[in-house]
Amino acid sequence: MKTFNQISIFIVEDDPFFTSLYTAEISRDAQFNLRGSSENGKGALTFLKSNPIDLLICDLHLPDINGVQIISQAKQMQPDLAILVITGIGQEDDFFECLNFDVKGFIQKDELPNNFSNILSSVKQGYATLSPKIAKKLLNKNVSNQTQAQDTQNPLTSRETEVLTMLAKGLPIKSVATELNLSPHTVSGYTKIIYSKLQVRSNVQAVMKGQKNRWIP
Repeated sequence: MKTFNQISIFIVEDDPFFTSLYTAEISRDAQFNLRGSSENGKGALTFLKSNPIDLLICDLHLPDINGVQIISQAKQMQPDLAILVITGIGQEDDFFECLNFDVKGFIQKDELPNNFSNILSSVKQGYATLSPKIAKKLLNKNVSNQTQAQDTQNPLTSRETEVLTMLAKGLPIKSVATELNLSPHTVSGYTKIIYSKLQVRSNVQAVMKGQKNRWIP
């Protein structure tokens, strides 16, 4: 049963090993409430129709329904749902399509971070995470669509650029705050300013725009 202020989570994953791994990580932190899991898209969507949750962990490659389709339908049913994609085989086009549904994080299974609970909290708060391999894939896809780099002037301050650079490394808000000797609240404030200046809605989009324009490495 969910207690006050707990983050309710549902897992869509067809590999029992990873389902068990996520379950174990979630159960270690009292702020999370695992509502259930499904090894296929049909079961997940059936659950989501009548059970509101806060955060969906979703693989993109499932036996019955493509993960992007699951995400699309889930967001229609629950518009405020936060989503973390954790996948093992992903195609760049899948990741880009997920951005249309305001997905907050992308992690590759072989790059699962030690600070998994911080990642979940950050995604729920709207501050996304990219694992290094996913970030590289997104960047390569983005660069391939550009004939030359843009020379647009960086609208961010040095501190805002520093924050965005750390977000590009896949660090959650709490870790960025620790690295910069700032409070998480202050870093969250910088992130909102970055969104506004770059006219984006997520960390993923901000990082992509910053790297495309060579404002960050």
